[in-house]
Amino acid sequence: MRIHKIKHMKRTKLLGTALVLGLAVPAPYVTAAGGAVLSVTQSAYSGQSGQGVTQTVYGSNGNQPILKPSVSQVVYGVADEVYGSAVPLFAIGSSHTLALEADGSVWAWGYNVYGELGDGTDVSRYAPGQVTPLNDIVQVAAGNHNVALKSDGTVWSWGYNLDGQLGDGTSTTRKSPVQAAGLHDVAQVAVGFTHSLALKGDGTVWVWGTDEYGENGLAESSGKLVPEQIPGLNDVVSISAGGWYSLALKSDGTVWAWGSNGDGELGDGTTTSRGAPMQVQGLTDISSISAGLSHAIALQKDGSVWSWGANGFGQLGDGTESDRSVPVQVTAIRGAVAVSAGSAHSIALLNDGSVWTWGSNANGQLGNGDTSTKRSNPVELEGFKAIQVSAGWEASGALDSDGIVRLWGDNLYGKMGQPGKAPVLKPETVAGLPAILLNKR
Repeated sequence: MRIHKIKHMKRTKLLGTALVLGLAVPAPYVTAAGGAVLSVTQSAYSGQSGQGVTQTVYGSNGNQPILKPSVSQVVYGVADEVYGSAVPLFAIGSSHTLALEADGSVWAWGYNVYGELGDGTDVSRYAPGQVTPLNDIVQVAAGNHNVALKSDGTVWSWGYNLDGQLGDGTSTTRKSPVQAAGLHDVAQVAVGFTHSLALKGDGTVWVWGTDEYGENGLAESSGKLVPEQIPGLNDVVSISAGGWYSLALKSDGTVWAWGSNGDGELGDGTTTSRGAPMQVQGLTDISSISAGLSHAIALQKDGSVWSWGANGFGQLGDGTESDRSVPVQVTAIRGAVAVSAGSAHSIALLNDGSVWTWGSNANGQLGNGDTSTKRSNPVELEGFKAIQVSAGWEASGALDSDGIVRLWGDNLYGKMGQPGKAPVLKPETVAGLPAILLNKR
């Protein structure tokens, strides 16, 4: 793979913000530059000049879709502008939310019984508070526990740890961040329900936590309290963790999966769980992946969307509620620039900025103002334009065209940043979050 390095890529302070939600924490984000909406796939880079992040850009160029990368390989250092003041990251877990500030600090709100908020207490709250001590963070991932990537390539974690998903060599729940043992030169992290993943700059993948269904990819039946490399899995450029399974995108555009497969979420034509990575059938030229609780979505470079796995709520978007063990095309979606799989729903962002949702709507996660109607076909979120979207655990989020983060869905423990327990049925700003985003720009 030939890598072209550039020195500078200017972006506006608002439109560079990224939002990452749920069990699957995809590496891609969406931004805007020169009137274009761009989907950016981030992957590992390691070379003579040091470790960094390779970005492949897809999206729209004015009114014309970009079907091939407009910037084929844009490389930044890990602590460089791609993670600078223009690009805070967010992650919504099972019952709490994280926000990454421009200065590398992390903020959290929601449920805190297991130390999910990382403030040294077990007191839940709906207002954002700082995770301490934690600094120089460049990516966050949230599920039932949290994992954060530092600019020096080390990994830090906190929260629930019964299965060793924090990677510190213990099964002790932590109310403050601890370092995952032995990891360095990491370029991306992801969390599942009870396991964690790290992608190193050399394209290898490391795993720790439970192995109930083979989700650690080690072809073993025991969990790991410290990170261990998945054998035979190389040339990986992006990772995503689902409930009890995982996905990896290779540099050749193929997708590989391992772990639980009861609903066909491995996409190999069977419902047999796998303890080692297997290739997902029929997928080529993939630019990004997203693993939900038990269904998965892949975005092809031509803007088409493919999905597989559980479909009891219509989350595959193929007009049925039948599970699929091989990928099927979401035919209603054309010109997508970003996709995300949640607990039992999905979201796509099109190159015109429109947002489309489908699947379960029990907590208003489709954003259409009610909780009564599940959708097996994508429906546009009317009157709303975005530059980034993501689906989480019965919740959704987007960065709107004004550069403001809006969340909707399950708010039982305050993870939407709203007082009370009622679901948020339409996109709403988060109380206190705009100040966190903008007050230091």
